[in-house]
Amino acid sequence: MTITYLEDAKKLAKRRNLILTKVENKQKDSSRDTYKLVKLGEKFLETTDNVTENNIKADRNGKIKQIQISGKISTHDLNIKLKHVNKLLSKQYKVKFIINHDSDTQDKIFKYAESNIKQHGTIQKTVKSLYTTLIITPIINEDSNKNPHDVNVNITKN
Repeated sequence: MTITYLEDAKKLAKRRNLILTKVENKQKDSSRDTYKLVKLGEKFLETTDNVTENNIKADRNGKIKQIQISGKISTHDLNIKLKHVNKLLSKQYKVKFIINHDSDTQDKIFKYAESNIKQHGTIQKTVKSLYTTLIITPIINEDSNKNPHDVNVNITKN
């Protein structure tokens, strides 16, 4: 941990594409405020820790997977990520899909992702200034609970 001026820390955060977050100081002896350089995804996780813990308890499986992409992603790479999301949804995982974006790319990526995911799950969208969060819950089918290798299946021989 190093001590720098706030202006220098802001420049450093901008140069490294990080965010300055204020940290509560356990020791109230110092009169200085304490800040921490954090990646965007970590900042999101810190702010939603309480919300995700409650969602995990409420979720019947308690399984949430997180995938984070940049707004500058190519369509081929985006297709691969969306296939991975669809695979997780078919395994009944809840997926948190975070898109870091500029204001220009936000709508294109969201519409493309929505068109590929909507048949596999329901989408909740949250838009912030620097990122968009899609929380995708899988569609529960009655047939998905049936195991084809179940022992209690009646077999008839001819």
